[in-house]
Amino acid sequence: MLHDVEFRQGAREQRSLREWEQRLNIPARSLLHHASQGRLKLLVQPPPKAVEYALFRVDEDAMPLTQGPLIRLPKGELVGFVPDAPTLEALLSSNPVEIESFDTVICNNLSWDCFRGLFPSTSGHTFRPVGWRAGIFRILDGYDASDEANAADLLSIDGRSVIQASFVVRPDHVCIRDADAKRFLVNLTSYSFISDLFDGGTFKEELPPYISGKLKEMIEANQVLWRKHEGLGTDERVRKRAFTVEYLNDKFRSFCKKGTNPNSLVKFAADACDPSSLAKSRKLESSVTPDMLALVTAAKLFWSPINVQNDKPETHPTRDEIVAFLQFMGLTGTNAASHGVTIIRPEKAAAGKVGERPPLFSPPLRRSPLMRAGRAPLK
Repeated sequence: MLHDVEFRQGAREQRSLREWEQRLNIPARSLLHHASQGRLKLLVQPPPKAVEYALFRVDEDAMPLTQGPLIRLPKGELVGFVPDAPTLEALLSSNPVEIESFDTVICNNLSWDCFRGLFPSTSGHTFRPVGWRAGIFRILDGYDASDEANAADLLSIDGRSVIQASFVVRPDHVCIRDADAKRFLVNLTSYSFISDLFDGGTFKEELPPYISGKLKEMIEANQVLWRKHEGLGTDERVRKRAFTVEYLNDKFRSFCKKGTNPNSLVKFAADACDPSSLAKSRKLESSVTPDMLALVTAAKLFWSPINVQNDKPETHPTRDEIVAFLQFMGLTGTNAASHGVTIIRPEKAAAGKVGERPPLFSPPLRRSPLMRAGRAPLK
């Protein structure tokens, strides 16, 4: 359960994407998608090979001009590389991605600025040097300097001949630091995750397609009927509650598919829309309730990823995954999380058992993940 997840301290503490999928009970592909949207920081571990790592200048005017063309990244300081959005999107389909360099680096006790370049720091830092990229370089021991055919691609790091190598990245190489996973959960529970949909007071008028018709009707009922709910007497609360049920018995009920229990869903939805009965500790600054925000958060988390296709049940999130998350978000009443799963399911999502998802992780490659690049980045 998410409540039981323990987060270790330290900039280097990390676990594989596969392990976080199991610990968080959130599909790995969903985590990759949200990372590609900038909502979660992932990293690729440096390959365990006899290589060197260095920053190399890609803009001849990039500062600091007093350093370069290569600035070595000490192996003991390197935590990992941050893959960009196109790489993460490619990994969603479990395709290996050949990468020659990264634009963002995570180091343990090093940071960067355009005047000093790399400099010692007291804690782990993520930095993206403007005009520089981080590369992986293969060491060429015993290289014959008279071999002019390869001379154009050769570089030197601390007096050793090297050549840039590419790195084949697979989902198996992706990790998440404990600190970044914790930050992701905090963003979920604080509703920062849905800041593009909810501004702290109201929801945006045009909601994305992954928000179900049922959930949209709940939001509308809350905004129309409960906007002024403070200081209501008992009779007025009862009257508003009756209006809410009446409202939800229209379009909301029409969205309830065969095989569901519309009466129970309407009752749950009416409860979730009603801010007047909330304990003081759960009340927000607007009429919106924590249960509504939990439902919207779950809808975005599980149904917005680009790999989730309405007509392919094997790409859908499982009921158990969403139930566990909604319970973590506070929907702990009898059948509350189960009703929530039904409500946030898009109406166009095909029925059918989710079954086994297409495999994301694969057995280790038999060949080395390092391959020589066609050209070195510099001459």
